[in-house]
Amino acid sequence: MGSFFAELKRRNVIRVTLVYIVVTWLSVQVADIMFQSFGTPDWVMKTFIGFLALGFPVAVVIAWAFEITPEGIKKEKDVDRSKSITHKTGRKFDYAIIGMLVLGLGYVVMDSYILTNGETPGGEPAVGQASSVASIAVLPFVNMSADEENEYFSDGISEELLNVLVRIEGLRVASRTSSFSFKGKGLDIPTIAKQLDVEHVLEGSVRKSGNRVRVTAQLIDVKTDKHLWSDTYDRELTDIFAIQDEIAQNIVEALKHTLGAGIASAELASTKSTDNMDAYQLYLQGRYLWQRRGEDNIRSSIELFKEAIDMDPGFARAWSNLAAAYVVLDGYSDETLAAMTPLALDAAEKAIELDPNLAEPYGVYAFLEGQGGGDWAKGEAAYVRALELEPGNATLNGWYGIHLVEAGYVQDAYASMQKAYELDPVSGLMTSWMGWIEYLRGDNEKAGEYAQRAMDLSFPFAKDLFYQLYSRQGRYEEAIVAGEAGAVEDGSDASWVRPVVEAVMDPGQKPQALAALRSTEQQEPDFYPIQEYLWLGEVDEAYRVAERSLEQRVLTVLGMAWDPQLGAFRQDPRFLPMMERIGITRYWDERGAPDLCDKVNGEWKCH
Repeated sequence: MGSFFAELKRRNVIRVTLVYIVVTWLSVQVADIMFQSFGTPDWVMKTFIGFLALGFPVAVVIAWAFEITPEGIKKEKDVDRSKSITHKTGRKFDYAIIGMLVLGLGYVVMDSYILTNGETPGGEPAVGQASSVASIAVLPFVNMSADEENEYFSDGISEELLNVLVRIEGLRVASRTSSFSFKGKGLDIPTIAKQLDVEHVLEGSVRKSGNRVRVTAQLIDVKTDKHLWSDTYDRELTDIFAIQDEIAQNIVEALKHTLGAGIASAELASTKSTDNMDAYQLYLQGRYLWQRRGEDNIRSSIELFKEAIDMDPGFARAWSNLAAAYVVLDGYSDETLAAMTPLALDAAEKAIELDPNLAEPYGVYAFLEGQGGGDWAKGEAAYVRALELEPGNATLNGWYGIHLVEAGYVQDAYASMQKAYELDPVSGLMTSWMGWIEYLRGDNEKAGEYAQRAMDLSFPFAKDLFYQLYSRQGRYEEAIVAGEAGAVEDGSDASWVRPVVEAVMDPGQKPQALAALRSTEQQEPDFYPIQEYLWLGEVDEAYRVAERSLEQRVLTVLGMAWDPQLGAFRQDPRFLPMMERIGITRYWDERGAPDLCDKVNGEWKCH
C-alpha cells in the first residue's frame, strides 16, 4: 500500500487532484455570480457542476496514465524513469496550488467584508435586503378563458390573493404594481424574483366558462426551483371565495413548513365580501380599469363600482374602491381634488362603517385629511390604523411617507418611503419619491441614483428631480436640458427654463427670467413657479404664487418648503401663518417639531 501512495505522489496524481478541486471551487463561485447576473435558470448551474464532477475521474486517470516530458505528453509506461521530470512538474503544481489558494482566500474575504455590506452592484439603491423575512410575489394569473374579456377576472383573482397575503405578519409581499409590471413580458421566474427581491413566487391560471371556473395555482421556491405546493380547483363560480381562501391557506402552510415559525401565527380573513356574484364581477371589472388609470378608465371604474353597490349596498370593498377612484381622478382629468373630496370621504366612511378591518378606506381618509386641507393629525391616526391592518401595503406606506414629507418630517418619512420602495421596487413613483427625500436630506449622490433608476423604469417625471439636482450642483446646461424635458412631460411650456437657469448663473439676466415666468403663469393657470422665484431672490413673488396655489387647494408649496437651501422662504413672516391656515402647525403641536422648525417660548420658529 505504501508503494502505491508513493507512486501516486511520484506521478503527481495527488497534486492534480488538489488543483482540480481548487479550480472547480473557484469556477463554481465565478459561474454563480455570472449566472445570477444574467438571470440564468438553476438547471444551467446544476449542469455545469455535473460536468465538473464528471471531469474529476477523467483528470485523475490522465494524471496516472500520462506524464509531461520535454518532448511533450507521453504515456507513463513509455517514459524512462531515469529521464522523468515529474519532480519538476510537481513543483510547478505546488506553485499553482498556492496561487489558487491565495485567490480563493481573497474571494472569501471579499465575499465576507465587501459583497455582503448591504450595497448593490453598479451603485444602484439597495432593494429589499430583508432576507430573514419570508417574501413572495403574486404574479398575474394567466387568463385561459375563451373570452379575452375575462382578463379582468384572472387579474382580479391574483389581486385578491395578494390582498390576503399582504395582511400576514412576517410575510413580505411584493406590491401589485411591481408584480403586475412583468405581465406579458415573457421574463422567466428567476429574473422576475431577482428584480422583486423575493424568494417565492405564486403563479397560476384561471379558466372561466359560464358559471364554472377552474383555478390552477403553484407556489415556487425560487432558490431551489422546487414547487412547494400546487393544486387545481374545478368549482362553480359561487365557490370562488372558498377557492381563494383555500389557496391562501395552502400558501401559508407551505411557507410555514419551509421557513418555520416566522408566519406560524397567521390568521387569514376570508376573501368573501358579497353574496352577489354579479356585483363581485362588476367590482373586479372596476378594479381592472382603475389599475390601468387614465381618465376614461377611472370614470368607467367609478360607474362599475356604483353598479356593484346598487346590487349590494353592503359591499364594503366596492365602497372603498369607489373612494379611491374619486381620489385619483383629479390627477387624470379636469376634476379638482376639492370637488372630489366630499364624494371620496362619504364613500370611505361608508366602507369603514361596513368593514372596519379594511385598510384602504383609512388610507383614503388619511390622504384627504392632509391633501384636502383637513386635520393632519387625524390623517396620521388614520394612516397608523391603515398600516396596522396592512403593514405590507406599499401604497399606504408611500402615502404616509408623502404625508410626513409635506408636513416637514423628512427624516421620519424616509423609513416609510423606503419600506414602500422595498415592497414596490419597480415603481417609478416610489423610486422617484425616494430620490426626492434623499435630495431634501442633502444626499445628492443617492438622489441621483434613485432619479436615474426612476428614469430606467420609464417614469418621466424623474426629469424634474434631475433639474433640481443639476441646479443645486451648478451643472446648469444639464439643468436646462432636464428642466425643459420635465416641462414637456408635464404638458407645459418649457420656454421659461433657460431664462431662469441663465439668470441663476448671471443675475443680469433676471429681468428676462421674470418676464418668462409671468408670461407662462398667464398662459397656464396650474403653473406654480414658487421655487424659481426664490432662486431669483423674489420672495414676494414666491408668496404670491403660493397663495394662488392654496386658493386652488393645490399644496404645491409643501413640495419645496422643506428644501434646506430655501431658508429665506421659511424664515419669512408669512410662512407660519400660511402653515397655520393649512393646518400644519396644529399637527406640529400634537406630533412634535419637524426637522427645520422649533418651538421657542411657545412660538414656532423655522430656519
